[in-house]
Amino acid sequence: MVERVGAIRKTAAHLFRRHPEIAREVTSAYERRRRAAARRDKARKAAEAGQANGKPVEANGKPAAAPAPAAPAPTTP
Repeated sequence: MVERVGAIRKTAAHLFRRHPEIAREVTSAYERRRRAAARRDKARKAAEAGQANGKPVEANGKPAAAPAPAAPAPTTP
């Protein structure tokens, strides 16, 4: 029974992927909370790892991009 309900929810989520308000009604609130918690934990661990390595980390948990050079390098003819 659990497998069938899971399959139906997965199919409905795919069918209504462009209509998030409908997809939210057919998906499991428990699963949505579990996935959100996993994303938060992953971002937190990435931020902690970045700080431990001395690398700057953005708020979304991704490494900060290297700054662009202030002036272009001179070209020699």
